[in-house]
Amino acid sequence: MAKARTQKKRHSTQGGSSYFEKLKDPRWQKIRLKILERDNWTCQNCGDKESTLNVHHRYYKPKLEPWEYPEESLITLCEECHEFEKMLRPGTEALLLKACKEKLLCPDVESLAIGIHHTPVFHKLTIDAFMWCLQNSKEHKIILKKYKSHISIRKKVK
Repeated sequence: MAKARTQKKRHSTQGGSSYFEKLKDPRWQKIRLKILERDNWTCQNCGDKESTLNVHHRYYKPKLEPWEYPEESLITLCEECHEFEKMLRPGTEALLLKACKEKLLCPDVESLAIGIHHTPVFHKLTIDAFMWCLQNSKEHKIILKKYKSHISIRKKVK
């Protein structure tokens, strides 16, 4: 029941049009195609190229239309990964917050946030490294330092 209310609230009318109607707008369709092409028509989570693909908003902001988000906030996901993302995201975010509260001090959380924010593309290996950092708090400063060094080298190469 609560899930249905949440989905209804998220997709409620805004400015007279429902969210689903807005997804038919040519401005959204243009951005959607651009993201699908950028991601090589491939789910960025599992690599699926055969299933129906969705362009997923990593976050929502009040009063923003679907086509008004920056491109880096949009990602291609297959239908299955998209459903898992919508279903599991709140609990996963709560888990991360709990781990941060239990294992890290403010400077550590700040370093983690900056590292995540400045990483152009995340892959499972990167996520595994961050999760290991959270679990091994004594070692995470060294890893984050190496990771930041790696990022700065990658930026210089570009």
